[in-house]
Amino acid sequence: MPATVDGMRATELNDSGLPVKDDYSPALELFQKGASFLERYKNSWALAELEEGINNLLNANEILPQNHSMKPVCLNSLGTSFFYRFQRLHDVVDLGKTITAQQEVIQLTLDSHPDKPGFFDNLINSLQNRFGCLGDLADIDEVIVAQQQAVRLTPDGHSDKSGRLNNLGFSFHYRFQRLSRLVDIDEAIVAQRHAVSLTSDGHPDKPRRLNSLGNYFLCRFAHLGDLIDLDEAITSQRHAARLSSNDHPNKSRHLNDLGNSLLCRFERMGNLVDLDQAIKAQRHAVRLTPHGHPAKPGRLNNLGSSSLRRFERLGELVDLDRAIAAQQRAVRGIPDEHPNKPAHLNNLGISFARRFECLGDVDNLDKAITAQKQAVRLTPDGHSD
Repeated sequence: MPATVDGMRATELNDSGLPVKDDYSPALELFQKGASFLERYKNSWALAELEEGINNLLNANEILPQNHSMKPVCLNSLGTSFFYRFQRLHDVVDLGKTITAQQEVIQLTLDSHPDKPGFFDNLINSLQNRFGCLGDLADIDEVIVAQQQAVRLTPDGHSDKSGRLNNLGFSFHYRFQRLSRLVDIDEAIVAQRHAVSLTSDGHPDKPRRLNSLGNYFLCRFAHLGDLIDLDEAITSQRHAARLSSNDHPNKSRHLNDLGNSLLCRFERMGNLVDLDQAIKAQRHAVRLTPHGHPAKPGRLNNLGSSSLRRFERLGELVDLDRAIAAQQRAVRGIPDEHPNKPAHLNNLGISFARRFECLGDVDNLDKAITAQKQAVRLTPDGHSD
């Protein structure tokens, strides 16, 4: 049986319990040269240095047997070198070589080794890069398996545990969006809940993780219609907004998401308190979103939609005026080529038509027709709308 060195597979022991003598000093010299070239590349960014590093590490890896204590270290450096070359030349073949090396490192490393979760993190990063290049969902499947292993090997008290759970939740949610398998959104919620529970309120990532949990609940509500999921979404998003200071870059997003969930519950239950709170959150989100921010028009459009719903419920013209003002700002802030521009124009047209119905002012009807004509013009013929 092989012994272990720091949890890695090591060289064989003889009958006396002593290491079997090997003659792999040339391989170790090649490894040291390769690692040296790799360090020089990181300082100089000279491709020739990287190529020399890869050649030396490849040769060292060829010589070292699977049970040698330096094999995982050599493979890890080789995988890093291939990844650097992928970043430099964008050849996905190098990414495949990176993944192969990282998978072998994991195979050769015992679960008890403290670096093993980090080796999984390296593999996850490479698989995500390959998915970004090729779009093969099999890579996301492998990412999820690797993330589950990294989470399993990380103790609850470890500083990286909550982050790994958060990433696992994101991957399950992403796969749910692609395949619509409910088991994936269930798993996303389980992982994200665990991530949130391990993150203190003072941690800078707590609001973002809470908001993600809320969005996962909202996603499941949209598919199953269970009001408990919608309530859970609002609770998480409220907590996220409360923990975010006004100068936090994600505060406006958290408020916008909270507003959308409250509006959704108003549509389902008809409780005016939810609509009023939705408008309050969306106004705050708009106020905190800088002028020129790409999300500003969408948030203005959401505020306009909620204000229109309040007018339809209570008949107060001030709500309709506020809806039109927000929708006009949304339309002005978005270029014609943006895919959401037609929807924003259509919503503005609806609000102008409502005001014409109330006041009989033909100018409002003209503005409604102008907005809707532009919405039609900007919508491609093959579009479902």
